[in-house]
Amino acid sequence: GDPLAAYGDLRAMQMVRCALKPGGRLYLSVPVGRDMLVYNLHRVYGRVRLPLLLHSWNILNVYGWSEGILDEGRNTRTRIELMLVLENTYGIQTTHSEL
Repeated sequence: GDPLAAYGDLRAMQMVRCALKPGGRLYLSVPVGRDMLVYNLHRVYGRVRLPLLLHSWNILNVYGWSEGILDEGRNTRTRIELMLVLENTYGIQTTHSEL
């Protein structure tokens, strides 16, 4: 089989960011709850892993969000899925106005 990649999800997000044009949008759905790795199947993104996954993306919209969602303990068969609309900020020039 393929070798395990502990940071494969984060690496994949970087690859998508490089492939997507600056200002381009990514529609992403991920399971959320308490941080968990369901061995060799999938991750559940929580307070630790979700910010790492979304690092350097501009979050335009989130569907399915409620307070406390990242603290909910779920088993591996039932989970909450977020739908995120992300904007690629890689390569976008920002302008700074002087005060």
